[in-house]
Amino acid sequence: MAAKPETRLIERVHRALSAHVYREKTANPYRGGTPDCYYERAHNNILWVEYKYKPTQGRRILWDEAVTKLCSPKQKLWLERADDNGVPVAVITGFNDKTISITTPSDPECLGLLFDTRGCADWIERYDGTY
Repeated sequence: MAAKPETRLIERVHRALSAHVYREKTANPYRGGTPDCYYERAHNNILWVEYKYKPTQGRRILWDEAVTKLCSPKQKLWLERADDNGVPVAVITGFNDKTISITTPSDPECLGLLFDTRGCADWIERYDGTY
């Protein structure tokens, strides 16, 4: 059985990450709402990411659209609760033209920018919750 597009997106990004970034795919049917991946970088810098895939041309997606239109109610609740508690979270959306949109609640207007796979991996490695 072929991997789903969202799984292929995650695998592509994980292959582009440097070895010093700990990554764990957390998707599991018993964890309702838990984001797809957990990342740990230098200095105890963590990030939870919910990945989405849209079979369209790449475009900028802002936080409100990401959590209300792409995420399930449980995912929205999980991401908003974590953000309220100071835990860095993001929604990364991949498109069929291999562009990637990243958005976070801490800076919903600035992000939503489009990246390629390498740019997305670089962002994950650099992000410190303050963009």
